[in-house]
Amino acid sequence: MKLAELKLKTGELMAAKEKLRHEKAFLQTVIDSLPYPFYVIDTSNHSILLANKTANTMYGKQSIIGQKCYATSHHLDAPCDSTHHPCPIDTVEKTGKAFICEHIHYDKNNHPCIMEVHGYPVAPGQDDRLIMIEYSIDITEKKSLQKEKQTLENNLRQAQKMEAIGTLAGGIAHDFNNILTAILGFSDMACKKISPNDPVHAYLEKIITAGDRAKDLVQQILSFSRQQEMEKQTIQIQPIIKETIKLLRASLPASIKIEQDIAPHCGVINADPTQIHQVLMNLCTNAFHAMEGKPDMVLRISLQEINLNDADIISHPELVPGNYIKLSIADTGCGIDKTIRDKIFEPYFTTKEKGKGTGLGLAVTHGIIKKHHGDISVYSEPGAGTVFNIYLPRIISPAEDKEASSAESLPGGSEHILFVDDEELITQMRTDMLTSLGYQVSAYTSSKQALEAFKVAADQFDLVITDLTMPDMTGKELAENILALRADIPVIICSGFTLPTHLDKTAGVNISAYLAKPTTIEKLATTIRTVLDET
Repeated sequence: MKLAELKLKTGELMAAKEKLRHEKAFLQTVIDSLPYPFYVIDTSNHSILLANKTANTMYGKQSIIGQKCYATSHHLDAPCDSTHHPCPIDTVEKTGKAFICEHIHYDKNNHPCIMEVHGYPVAPGQDDRLIMIEYSIDITEKKSLQKEKQTLENNLRQAQKMEAIGTLAGGIAHDFNNILTAILGFSDMACKKISPNDPVHAYLEKIITAGDRAKDLVQQILSFSRQQEMEKQTIQIQPIIKETIKLLRASLPASIKIEQDIAPHCGVINADPTQIHQVLMNLCTNAFHAMEGKPDMVLRISLQEINLNDADIISHPELVPGNYIKLSIADTGCGIDKTIRDKIFEPYFTTKEKGKGTGLGLAVTHGIIKKHHGDISVYSEPGAGTVFNIYLPRIISPAEDKEASSAESLPGGSEHILFVDDEELITQMRTDMLTSLGYQVSAYTSSKQALEAFKVAADQFDLVITDLTMPDMTGKELAENILALRADIPVIICSGFTLPTHLDKTAGVNISAYLAKPTTIEKLATTIRTVLDET
């Protein structure tokens, strides 16, 4: 070959190489502009033939070319196990078609990232190698948002369930309290007309006791549905604990041993007894679930008085030094891992399997204790059980003499009372009760009829007592109409459902007093006399 021809061929070759270099550089520039990791992989040995800048940056490498895809993305020593992690390469080789899947990749900081992997086959070249183009889109945040959305939707459904339960509980409470009003009212009146030595007197007292227990049950239902305002009172907690233990013993398997160490003298606290009962039930139920199926199941409940000094409250920053009662609930269950211990009081957080918990029990418990100006702490070791310690402020309260009231000692009068309730039994019972106290009573089971009677003789009435929830015209509406006719007449509203929104409905109306059903004759007589004397 002549020298001139050789030079020409050499020049053409160099030009071709330069062109190839520019094309390769251009290709690299194109793929480097992609915002997500991009690779070209040799399917025969899983080697990365080409990668973009985003991929190198993600995995913290100067270049990942020549590395195995499974080592780079998954930190594995061998190709992905298709049983657990579908491998795009395997699928592309078998089907010759594009493939999309989700994989967990690990970035340069070894943080897991959820990647949506897209694999596309390239027809074999002259060397019969099957090449796969792959790119991955980081969908970690998208998945997190989807999970958060799902959680919010689940929480909303749970809240709607609780709202439905609350509505049902409210209806039950209203009807049940009306029934209890009649039962307790007639029993109380009969009891006062019979000699204490008469055997029937003892029977009536038992009916009243059972009715009081039923009244407390209604309060528990309302408390569960979050529709009962907290009613604090000076109480000793020991009877509540003992009552809870009796209830638990009847409901828990006999294989669970219940141990108790209840100090008989721990002073008193200012608390809502229904909510304290709820706290005990929540914690003891959780203890049972933690022990379920394990040998040697022991539930320990203890109560003692304790003095917390400045050093003690370091671990209880919301408390102040002073006297407290300490209630402890311990179990021999599976324990709580330290990684989730800080989350257990969060709403809707639960480790229980589906159908065994809502994730609300401990959150409600925590809220109740805080409302009582107390504190709750947990000590637990996996496999060694759990102890919940509750601290509630002890108060100093003078002893109060509780003398039984008699009909003769109850305040009465001769005023004329307009009484309205759509329940005939209650109307009859209250009429007899008020008459026995000396009052004149005009009773109606229809609020509309009561209003018409008032219009005819408004000046003849001294007091109006009306139920709140009635058909046709509510107690609030009746009160508004009556007060529009005569603004100075006192009005007492009664209800079997102490829902706060019902109290709000009387806003703007001059209501003298509010009584929750069932109401004792002592409470009714005292309230009536107080209202009339203040008028």
